Amino acid sequence: FFFWFVMGFSWPEIREFIAGQSSGWGLIVAGHPFDTLKVRLQSEGMHGRFGGPINCLKETVQNEGMRGLYKGAFGPFLTQGLVNAWEFGIYGMVLGLLKESDSERGTMKQQWVSGAIAGLATFVVATPQESIKVRVQSQYTKTYDGTFTVTARVWKNEGIRGFFIGATPTAISRFFFANYICAYETSRRYLASDGKLSPGATMLAGGCAGTAYWLSNYPFDVIKNKMQAAVNSGKKYNSMVDCAKHIYTVDGWKGFTRGLSVCLLRALPANATCFLFS
Repeated sequence: FFFWFVMGFSWPEIREFIAGQSSGWGLIVAGHPFDTLKVRLQSEGMHGRFGGPINCLKETVQNEGMRGLYKGAFGPFLTQGLVNAWEFGIYGMVLGLLKESDSERGTMKQQWVSGAIAGLATFVVATPQESIKVRVQSQYTKTYDGTFTVTARVWKNEGIRGFFIGATPTAISRFFFANYICAYETSRRYLASDGKLSPGATMLAGGCAGTAYWLSNYPFDVIKNKMQAAVNSGKKYNSMVDCAKHIYTVDGWKGFTRGLSVCLLRALPANATCFLFS
């Protein structure tokens, strides 16, 4: 009602926001445990407390229980729908302005440009959410500060700037939403039967989209999570470049791919579920 009556959006545009909301919840349910492992591997680096993905999983479950895998999930559960609705909604609006008719899905160039603009616009709402989530995930004790406690502490001690640590790599990462959309639309063309996708084909296309997205932006995601998690240990990087230099000095080029295997394992089920719900 708000988007229709107050904002004046059309039904196709409102539908994009609804799709984003439901897909965001599906993404959390299917993918958050993988995300926790990814964030921990990235923030600890090649020479940190974890020997690899299996060791990280084992240590997390042994020391914190299965609930440890869902640390930080409450924040995204409240806000991921909004973030996805914002991103998919802006994508739909920009694409609607670029394409010639409502009946078509647009050209690949139009989809890519629309995706890039939507991704860049989303970093404003995504960075605070990610910053809090990562700080909660990178606590390694069974008793830990939750989403509301961390949020209040950031506001009190760091102000609004504390929520935007890692904003630059977040913006660059989100830019590659363009690749996410194009990979989905390309997969959709090959998998569609009579212009429609079966649930299985939808999930496969979503998995391809997630894989393409992460392969194109992963080093920036490593930098972002490293910057955001470092605050828990009292360290602060001056900039994205400063953090990147630190990663390269300590871990070499491999440091920028830390946790990639877990991320790709997450990409298929999480993004498949995301598009299935949308």
